[in-house]
Amino acid sequence: GLLIAEPTTVYGTASEQKGSFDIKFTSKGTSVHSSTPEKGYNALVPLMQLLNEANTYFETIPAGEMGPVRFNIDVLNGGSQINSLPDLATALVNVRTIPEYDNNQVAKQIETFVKSYNANGAQIDTDIIMNEFPIATSPSNQLVKIIQSLGKEYAGRDIVVAASPGITDASNLAKDKPHDFPFAVYGPGDGSQHQVNESLPKQMYLDFIEIYQKLFI
Repeated sequence: GLLIAEPTTVYGTASEQKGSFDIKFTSKGTSVHSSTPEKGYNALVPLMQLLNEANTYFETIPAGEMGPVRFNIDVLNGGSQINSLPDLATALVNVRTIPEYDNNQVAKQIETFVKSYNANGAQIDTDIIMNEFPIATSPSNQLVKIIQSLGKEYAGRDIVVAASPGITDASNLAKDKPHDFPFAVYGPGDGSQHQVNESLPKQMYLDFIEIYQKLFI
């Protein structure tokens, strides 16, 4: 079996997780003085248009059992001064994928967008920098059942099983495992991961020491 100790809080666990698809966009143009933009090509404009179109498109994808596809424009860079057109612009995008619309489908759609813009004068290249597929095992697998039994005492209520919106090491460690593979994400946290001053309640930390010891036995 596989236990991932990423934060889920003491009240819930997960037997499924979304995939993650990270892509870098690089747009090239021709730098000229901003008073004569017709003599150059602004690298930022087609990139921003593509990102906006892609963001709108992915919002129309129907949600699956793990929830919706998430298209996140996280970093956008371009230009060096206000009176000059940028000749280079880059963007970093993270897409959270689901089994119903996985990484391959995302890659294919993005390729379609890029080809369309390049056919109309843009020079946009892409580089995939992470490609981890979603993981889905049974929400009633053996490990989840044990967690529900042990954790209820500490949570004071039934342990909820829900898909994890983030990825973990399970992207590789549980890849291609059977549906009944005993896999769970279960760890202390209060939902503040990846935020400033990430934290968790002290008692939850201490509780999980006991939970893990009992769980391993």
